[in-house]
Amino acid sequence: MASPTPAPTDYPLVYEASNRVDYLHGFYHYRGNDTFDIDSTSYRVALLFLGGTTILFGLIFLILYFVFLCCRSSTPCCRKEAICGPNLSRTLLLVMSVCMLTVMSCSYVGYETFITGMDGVVDSSLYFTATLESLNSDAKALQSRGSTLISKGATAACIDSTLDDNAVLVRDGAVLYKSALPDQKYTEEYTETFENDIPNYVYYILGTSEGLAAAICFFTVFGVICKSSTMFNLASLLSVLLFLLLVVLVGMELTLSVMFADFCAYGPGRAIQDKAYAIMTDAKVELLAYYMDCNGTNPLAVYSGAAGTALGTIKSTLAGYAATDEVCNSASALQDMNTTAWDATPLVASLEEEQRCSGVNAVYTDLVDTSICTNTLDGLAWLWAAHLAAGALLYITMFFTSHVKQKCKLLSLMDEEGAVKAIPLGPPLAPV
Repeated sequence: MASPTPAPTDYPLVYEASNRVDYLHGFYHYRGNDTFDIDSTSYRVALLFLGGTTILFGLIFLILYFVFLCCRSSTPCCRKEAICGPNLSRTLLLVMSVCMLTVMSCSYVGYETFITGMDGVVDSSLYFTATLESLNSDAKALQSRGSTLISKGATAACIDSTLDDNAVLVRDGAVLYKSALPDQKYTEEYTETFENDIPNYVYYILGTSEGLAAAICFFTVFGVICKSSTMFNLASLLSVLLFLLLVVLVGMELTLSVMFADFCAYGPGRAIQDKAYAIMTDAKVELLAYYMDCNGTNPLAVYSGAAGTALGTIKSTLAGYAATDEVCNSASALQDMNTTAWDATPLVASLEEEQRCSGVNAVYTDLVDTSICTNTLDGLAWLWAAHLAAGALLYITMFFTSHVKQKCKLLSLMDEEGAVKAIPLGPPLAPV
């Protein structure tokens, strides 16, 4: 029987949260439901409340902007120009647009960190999948050898039942070993989600928002250079679309970052075990718990050890059969049993090596400590912080664009002596 291998690091079930985890975990949760439990309706409502409130405030600010536009169109006092002159106001608008685009570009720092976390999750999932495949394959091969030993033992028809009994132990040990392994579908599903679905979704959303920001900056620059209110109209229209997108993004990213922070603060080991109890047998959950902290005896070692002991008994028993014609009826069947037993021995050794806790625990520790609770969480925090800052700059720019556009209208209607010919009325977004 394989002895349990100590973990390279003592990874506790209660995660020692970082300052960022504590900060995000401390965000307001509706009715104080901050205990991570994704299957709990009250916890999901608390997360949705956080994201929904963020989106609601963004929509309120957008409504205020439209109210401002209506006032500019119908109320004389709202059409008052900024104190700064035309040149300074255009320069400030240009600077704010460039700053908004720059801050939007900073979101790619968060994207890279987030993708690094996703890659870590994928690598860990692939490792777990490969380990399960290898263990399952060796266990199947060992079960086949056990069945062969039983068949050859029946052919040998020995008076002593030692060979038959231990052949059954080899087969049953392999069967129990396979049944104790978690299903590979769980790791395969996570691999597909974190390798393709989430990165592609984030990439296209960020590309769209960055493209809109670049277009807004482009139209603003040419509007300033050409003193074109049409360019400003296009910039204003795209600004509304981008602001809506940023409101939704900030709400989603903030919600996800708080959820991951709750997961890390609750304890990754506890959270995984809670979820595993809902979809796995208690025996498989105990196996997961063992690999999380490497305390106690490996449940898999019980089955592989039993099979290895039975194989040793078979080999030693066969070596002791000198006069086979007096003990068993078929010497060739005994020879086949001996060959099969020796062929099966490396399989047990392979199982005992692959099931060692140190390797699995190290990958698990890196998964939750580095990939999820550091890189993924930091990436999400960078994303919503950058988008929030860009949204604030964009919102100010939207108001300032209206003033600058009106100045452009005035400038285009002034003759060489500086007298205004006419001022077209209408909302600031109306084409000139």
